[in-house]
Amino acid sequence: MAKGHWDRFLRYMRGGPEAIDGWPDPIPIEEFNQAVARTLGVALAENGFECVAPRRWVRSSRAPIRDLLVLQAGKGVSYSPMWGFSLDFVPHVTTSGETKWHRTAKSARLDLVYIPANYCRLASEAREWDVSPTATPDELQEDLARVTRMVVAQALPFWERARGIEDLPSVYREHRSRPPAGLHWRNFPQQALATAFVLAKSGDAAGRVELAEYIRAHDVGPETAKRLEELLEQAMA
Repeated sequence: MAKGHWDRFLRYMRGGPEAIDGWPDPIPIEEFNQAVARTLGVALAENGFECVAPRRWVRSSRAPIRDLLVLQAGKGVSYSPMWGFSLDFVPHVTTSGETKWHRTAKSARLDLVYIPANYCRLASEAREWDVSPTATPDELQEDLARVTRMVVAQALPFWERARGIEDLPSVYREHRSRPPAGLHWRNFPQQALATAFVLAKSGDAAGRVELAEYIRAHDVGPETAKRLEELLEQAMA
């Protein structure tokens, strides 16, 4: 079980200020990012990833499928990993309704999102994935070592399941059917849009049905909907 900052926080919640020996000074975010780069970043670099922004890594060796991992800020000044695929042939819709592409390492975004903590049935298990700048330097090193080991053990096999476009439909279907303990598939609209294009790219007409459902569920405007339908038909061609 993860100790460190979470252990201190839980003791404080149960016993108040008397239950802990004060709070450590927060680690500056620059130092936190450097510690992440020396541990998780090195492990990912050894497996072909490049760091495209602080706490964000991409591997493009199988483009148009790009492997992406983000150490994402969460609750309680903590960060935890999320990973998945960024697909060059899948568009995204901006807040203004424009249709854009993400076809470079720097622009990569998660078209399939896997958050390991989201599949932990116990809160104590989910906390194993957390690292925080509110930890002491020694605690942070211990937490980063643990999270790095878990990422290497779980994320690398996850990415290997999609060695080509032909593998993606089954990966998406399996991921969609897996019941989470937290956020559901529908909490990630980009996954729904990506599903339509993954199926279309594989020649499956069910992609049209998925796109129609995405347009309905997310109140996509008529001009944007028309553009997405055009791009989907191009993907199927």
